[in-house]
Amino acid sequence: MTQKIPSPPSIERRALDIVSASPTATRHVSEFWAEYAEVFHALRATLAFARLDGIRQLGLKRGTLGVPGTMVPFCGGQEAGTTALDPFTRRDHSERMCATALSLCALHGVTPAAMLHAAVAALLHDIGHPAFSHTVEPILHRHGLPDHEEAGRRIVRGNAEIQAIFSEYDVDTERVIAIVEEKGDFGIRQSLCDTLTYLVHDSRTAGRPLGGAYAWHVLQSVRSVRDGAIDVEDSFVLKEFLEQRHAMTVDVYEHPYNRVNSLLVCETLDWLARNDHLDVAAIPDLNDADVLHALDVATTKRVPAWIRSARRFLTTQPAETRHWTVSEHGEESSARALVATATADRPCFLLPPIDFTGKSLPVRLPDGTVSPIRVSPTSRPRHHRVWHTVAYAGPL
Repeated sequence: MTQKIPSPPSIERRALDIVSASPTATRHVSEFWAEYAEVFHALRATLAFARLDGIRQLGLKRGTLGVPGTMVPFCGGQEAGTTALDPFTRRDHSERMCATALSLCALHGVTPAAMLHAAVAALLHDIGHPAFSHTVEPILHRHGLPDHEEAGRRIVRGNAEIQAIFSEYDVDTERVIAIVEEKGDFGIRQSLCDTLTYLVHDSRTAGRPLGGAYAWHVLQSVRSVRDGAIDVEDSFVLKEFLEQRHAMTVDVYEHPYNRVNSLLVCETLDWLARNDHLDVAAIPDLNDADVLHALDVATTKRVPAWIRSARRFLTTQPAETRHWTVSEHGEESSARALVATATADRPCFLLPPIDFTGKSLPVRLPDGTVSPIRVSPTSRPRHHRVWHTVAYAGPL
């Protein structure tokens, strides 16, 4: 059996802080934790979960508060004004999400057994993330490797430590995976809690905090989750919640600086893999420091100038983008034509349009009507709607 380690009161304490205004929910959390705390102590002690402590939630993205959200000219020439973000890890996020899931289940009076599966699913939902989190998944797809969701399913089903814990505490593997996959009513809770957890923290670290009681503000607006929808008195709170998420996508997650940052992470790792400096199949098992070490070792050897420039940009010098040219294209064909002219020394990479307005929540109003709520697709900024190329134009 996995060795038990003392758990800081982070999960229970955070859940109790969220529901502190509800004596009933507070009691529910305390009683649940008294019975099931050992499950979470054991899962947190596994090597698979500990790996998440070396993976940053936002990869190498930077804070962009006050930096213009223009792709051309790039960041209005103010990319040097970006700031380092809190090195918040996937482990931090997973533990906080577990607390959020406990809070919502307690507010709804969920049975202890169901609450156990919801909280375990929340704790393990990101266990398959590769180094740099979502950032490198395009490269995994390019090389035919599973994304973090499939990798997570394989870990939960096949990891001996996790399976031993599940067996000892009667945790149903497939029930946990179904919740992680956001299936059924508990899957809807999972989706809501995941988004709420990262939104609260990421907003704070990006310099635009939502307020200390924001999680409670959102969760208490949900009366119940049943028959595939969220029961609410009024959909205003959840609409505003999705708008806050979209604002973070535009202003931080997919700000022009961070779009180029993510692109260069991917293309640099792809070059390392194609030139035998890094085993791409190992990326899902590595943490951020492992990959950066491979990049550092490569740059001690004979590598193209653009690799050295990308390394400086990604790790220490945001203004290094002065050696890169970002161009906008009205048509995909124009962008691809420019990429086709690239050389090994002067690469040109494609940055296609993106759409992050699809996140929706199924809501049921008191009159029984059910409809999905989401932000308007027309709220996408221009640089999310058109094609771009990013080319190296610096010294060789």
